[in-house]
Amino acid sequence: MKTPTSISSPAIIAAAILSSTTAAAIEWAAAVDVATGNATRGPWQQNNSRYDFVDDAAVAVNDAGFVAVAWADLPNHDILFRLYDAAGKPVTDEPVNISRSPGIFSWIPKLVIGPGDTPGAITIHAIWQDIVFRGGGHGGEIFTATSRDGGRSFESPINLSDVIEGSGKGRTDPQRWSNGSYDLVVCPNGTVFAAWTEFEGRLWFSRSDDGGRTFTGKTHLAGGGDSPPTRAPALAAAADGIVHLAFTIGDTDAADIHLLRSSDGGRSFAPAITPQPSSDAYADAPAIALTAAGDLHMVFAESAGGPYTRPRLRHTVLARDGNAFSDPADVFPSAGDDAAAAAYPTLRIDRAGRLWLAWEHFPHHPGRPHGIGWCRSDDAGERFSTPSLVPGLGGPQAGGFNGSQQGLLGAKFDVSPAGRIAAANSLFIPDQSSIIRFATAEHPAPTAESGH
Repeated sequence: MKTPTSISSPAIIAAAILSSTTAAAIEWAAAVDVATGNATRGPWQQNNSRYDFVDDAAVAVNDAGFVAVAWADLPNHDILFRLYDAAGKPVTDEPVNISRSPGIFSWIPKLVIGPGDTPGAITIHAIWQDIVFRGGGHGGEIFTATSRDGGRSFESPINLSDVIEGSGKGRTDPQRWSNGSYDLVVCPNGTVFAAWTEFEGRLWFSRSDDGGRTFTGKTHLAGGGDSPPTRAPALAAAADGIVHLAFTIGDTDAADIHLLRSSDGGRSFAPAITPQPSSDAYADAPAIALTAAGDLHMVFAESAGGPYTRPRLRHTVLARDGNAFSDPADVFPSAGDDAAAAAYPTLRIDRAGRLWLAWEHFPHHPGRPHGIGWCRSDDAGERFSTPSLVPGLGGPQAGGFNGSQQGLLGAKFDVSPAGRIAAANSLFIPDQSSIIRFATAEHPAPTAESGH
């Protein structure tokens, strides 16, 4: 067991100066190796490409400490899954193949794990991207599958998108995009919501009222035609039927985050609002989460000089009954062109109302990310703790870099309502090895009985 290691860079030091709390009192367990492979990536030749490595780690954790991990086994073109107990021991003898699409690349899984004290009582939902070519300019379909026995088996995959366009592509300009442009969330009443974008720009939404067994026909919500292409959708849902869907846009150097809100379980959405409509910067990769009272917190990356310049993370909140966001505040301020950067955030809120934030850590920008950064706020985002790297999951001194070579819109961090924490990453050391790892920690949420 050891405590987090501080990130020593001008940007992170500047963030620490802003904070009056620290990230102490959390001890991370030793990282667990899930899968290893080679580290060879040949030229892109569609599904015949020689991609000989493991990648795209995804994680989810529940209150009992069960950790769900999925990853892309690229030599075999599969999404594999394994459940671990609170001691870091695998529940099954071998990984389970979720995607079951031989010869078609499957990558960038995202997971939602349900409650349960025994594996057989746990439901797990997965969403991922299969690079299916059906005649359009880009390959991609969005699939989902559900396990109702703790990941020992998964039901047959469901194709949510079913179009020739390249689904799961989050376009920043006509030549560049991020795979992984989709999200899935499970409402406390069991309703499942999914959203995704396609290269041509449209944003789609679908729902399941039977726990992921079937989904309604997809609904087109934004993008397409003369509208800018949509990118990086993020979902949050409450038991009372309120659904939030955030996204950004591409083909511009000055993108705003847009938020769609539904009060009837996703059957209809009000017109979009934005937290920073006057900004000339590029806002990207929104992460959203709801408090128990229904307030929506959002963190997003913002780059002053367009989508490829150094980003900073910003935080804002929308009150449950409000129609406008609070003024966005810097979580990590700019500290020069050569300083470290934080991007592609993940946001979680536990039952005590604490905000947990994680991101891809870039020790030098531009460049590949190295390690997973994290911090928390105990006061609804007024202050954030001193940023740290999750130990054992890579970093500037680890060699290689974060994998995620298909796109950084992943799902590498999760916190359960009770304060169980899990982070995962893929490490790629060129021509040597690729590794999938996860690490866990615990910071129990105060209960009503404790008086906090």
